Amino acid sequence: MKRKYFIFLLSILLVSCSTTPSVSLNNSLDTSSSSASPSSDNPISENPSILQSASTSSVSNSTSASKPSIKQLTIKEARTLAEDLGDNEIGELIKIKATFLKVIKTTSSNLMYFADAESSIYLRVPVSKYTDYLDNRYTNYEYLITANIAKVDANIELQYNDDLDSRESVVNLSEEVSVNLNNITEAKESIISLVEDFENIRLDNKKCGTGKIVTFTGQLIATEYEDANKKAVFSDGTGVINVINDKKFVNREDVGKFYEITGIMNIKTTNPAILYLHNQYVIKSSTEESVINVNHSQTVEPDFLKSKYILSDKYYSPSIQEYLTLYQTKGFIVDNSKYNANANYHLGIAKENKASLISDSSSTGIKSVSGLFLINHYNISEKTFSYSPLFNYFLSSKEVSLYFTIDQFYSQDHGWKVFPIEKLIDPLETN
Repeated sequence: MKRKYFIFLLSILLVSCSTTPSVSLNNSLDTSSSSASPSSDNPISENPSILQSASTSSVSNSTSASKPSIKQLTIKEARTLAEDLGDNEIGELIKIKATFLKVIKTTSSNLMYFADAESSIYLRVPVSKYTDYLDNRYTNYEYLITANIAKVDANIELQYNDDLDSRESVVNLSEEVSVNLNNITEAKESIISLVEDFENIRLDNKKCGTGKIVTFTGQLIATEYEDANKKAVFSDGTGVINVINDKKFVNREDVGKFYEITGIMNIKTTNPAILYLHNQYVIKSSTEESVINVNHSQTVEPDFLKSKYILSDKYYSPSIQEYLTLYQTKGFIVDNSKYNANANYHLGIAKENKASLISDSSSTGIKSVSGLFLINHYNISEKTFSYSPLFNYFLSSKEVSLYFTIDQFYSQDHGWKVFPIEKLIDPLETN
């Protein structure tokens, strides 16, 4: 009798053991997305390892099933999608296949500028994320970008998604490019017509902003040859504009030649420029290349910018129109006495001979020096200076007539750097 009773009890226990995990696992799946805790009398709750495994499996399966697919759009489609966003609103995560053209670096973020067959857009990446992998992406290569569409200061852009690794955000595809600059650039009839486009660029609180891709034709009139010809000035008789690249794109010896320039409109700390993408030499006669049109130049004194400065969060800068103007002045070439202990020259032009190029804001309240610092003539050796057409004017302390364009404010010495147009300086012979 006892033996039969024992067998009966053992049967009940075996049945109970075989059914409990199945019921408990179903309960776990049913409640994985609920805020309610599992019942205290649930047998599986006594086995944490099984509970964790079941819960993880449940969440994984649920996430996999509900995770929406990311739409792949053209840049034009993405821009249309972003039109309904409010200002400073971040939209959905999307994918875009495009060609990487250039990176525009700012203090808080880097803008990776992309384009496809129809349009262009930039990806905003925090400086802290723009290291290693992203910093080593090649321009003119094709990439698949995954990022959030956004509208910031009325500008449509892509924003880096912190939930993605940088290798997921920008994926290498191939060397073949989808972009055709001729399809996405806006041809400009003159340089002065860029003024309105620059004025329409929305700026951030550091007075920086990026615009569209444009193409114009201009004559090369100056280069920053002390910095490997990475910055140059172009003129077409109506206005002047700086063109900037991260490497040499013209030579000092090319001054006078005409080029068709394609680039990105950009403003950095109030200073407008074209960020270089492509150029093409435009054939002109030797006579045309030897003449620089100065018909629209303005005559000013060397101290005409003394009331303008950019210090800290104060921006008393020239207007876009003033930045894009060719100027003429007369004055004396002087050395900045601040660097007397330095063997090199730090030259500028001032109204009076031997004038100071040091700002004395403590006593006068003036934030900018009464003169202009000369690009390619600042912190240069005597040997380098001896090749300049300004050398003899400096030695003889004679007044010089100088054409120039505004470059940018040099906060270290509280003055404005300008490009002297060396080709227009009359040579001065000395005995």
